[in-house]
Amino acid sequence: MYVRILQAFGQVKGQSGAERIAAMILKKRLAKICPSDVRKMGWQGLREREDIFQAFAALEDIDWIVPQAASKSTSRGGRPAEAWLVNPRVHQMRHNFGEQK
Repeated sequence: MYVRILQAFGQVKGQSGAERIAAMILKKRLAKICPSDVRKMGWQGLREREDIFQAFAALEDIDWIVPQAASKSTSRGGRPAEAWLVNPRVHQMRHNFGEQK
């Protein structure tokens, strides 16, 4: 029972975060989004990597974003950047976040 409650809470939390991220995508007409873009906003409930990934998963479920293929590290080293590509149809159609295709 405890696990089910935690899972349900995570879905609500992910949905709420996804709605804020979706609004940002529309407002800024983003073609690509990274977890660091969301973290910079300083939104309550979307400061931790895990929370951002839950929100991204909710957006993936309704085909708003798709993970970009992992890029190789730069010549100076370092970890490759994680990014999700925004479905171009998101900007072509005016619809609410909750609507699905």
